[in-house]
Amino acid sequence: MAKKLVVYVLVVVLYVLLLLVSLYTLAKYEWHYAINEAVDKGEFYSIESFNNSECFSYLVYKYFLNFPLSIFNWFFSSTLYLTVYLTIPNAIVVAWFINTLMQKKKKKYN
Repeated sequence: MAKKLVVYVLVVVLYVLLLLVSLYTLAKYEWHYAINEAVDKGEFYSIESFNNSECFSYLVYKYFLNFPLSIFNWFFSSTLYLTVYLTIPNAIVVAWFINTLMQKKKKKYN
């Protein structure tokens, strides 16, 4: 029972940390874009102008954090704000999957 709880806590903490890091990186990009008036320089606010860390943060935010409950966010960017609300439920479902796999593995070797 203690192992299950540890898995739940670790997965939820990991998801929350990834959410915070990705939001920080994307907000920093948006701030830099707004302050430097990049539009006047011919730069556009798009995924093509991301550097490596910003691109990684965007991919984590859009795809990883939205699995499995909010896969619809993969296809519709207009609902991407729901990622913030569904991060912890997604983490709980993933932790449940991990615990189920651990139990199956344990039964297989016993």
